[in-house]
Amino acid sequence: MNLYARARDSKTDFRNLIYLVEEPIEEEPTAAGMVPISFYVSGFRTYDKDVIEEVSKYLNFFMQYYDRDSPYILIHSFAELSKELAFLERIEGGFPNTISTRRKDPFLMDLILAASRVGSRLQFIYCYQLLEYAAFYYVNDEIRRELTHIVSAPDIHSDPEKYVARVLETTSDIRLDDEAKVDRLIKTTCKPEVIYKEIEQNKSYFSNKQEFEGGFTVEPFISGDTTLESFRPMWHSKIAVTLRFIRNALVHGREKRFGKVISPTAKNDMLIRPWCCVARRIAEQVVLFG
Repeated sequence: MNLYARARDSKTDFRNLIYLVEEPIEEEPTAAGMVPISFYVSGFRTYDKDVIEEVSKYLNFFMQYYDRDSPYILIHSFAELSKELAFLERIEGGFPNTISTRRKDPFLMDLILAASRVGSRLQFIYCYQLLEYAAFYYVNDEIRRELTHIVSAPDIHSDPEKYVARVLETTSDIRLDDEAKVDRLIKTTCKPEVIYKEIEQNKSYFSNKQEFEGGFTVEPFISGDTTLESFRPMWHSKIAVTLRFIRNALVHGREKRFGKVISPTAKNDMLIRPWCCVARRIAEQVVLFG
């Protein structure tokens, strides 16, 4: 029996488990005809983790370039970092017996659910995309409501100058940049005590400078003695700026202001997780209350 067996990793990559897919060339396959494929790489005279990892990346690139179904080397690294990070499992003391809600924007719902099923890097991008989308429509809806209120005023014709000034003041928000819109959205829809819970889970992380492979750095977001009360003033502005910088470093080839990026490496995927938790919690709050 002449079979071409393709080895694929599991969706979770858990313990490098694989399953096999058979493609019969001459006849129908049988269970006995399943052929696992394995390979090894030789030529290393001494153990050098950095060299082995670099060579493995090159091998993965060329194997996937010439054969999309080729097995690849799963590079395990920086597992020790995960032991230092804690993740908030429940935002409240328990799961509510009854949940009441209203219909949500279907695009926002698709984005937040997609963010729960992908890796750290894409999760952060999805969450920020949700904030940008919601901020645009949130600010414009605010303006629309205020303008409707103005033109509905019964004395608008008797005192037009007063209402012209209100129109100019209201429409000035149209010229807000994206960062300012996201800041306003976060401030008006998110509860600081909820966001603080996520930050408090990894206080040592957020109170220290984080350096990513690619040159991008995040300065300490809080101090070691920060409390909820000291966190409340202006937290939304600082977090809006930080989220935007991280998003730029993830998606741009060269971050416009600093020329630094977050490289797509295993270390960075782990290092960015606490910020992903914060971004996701903010995005969820926007879906709930925005």
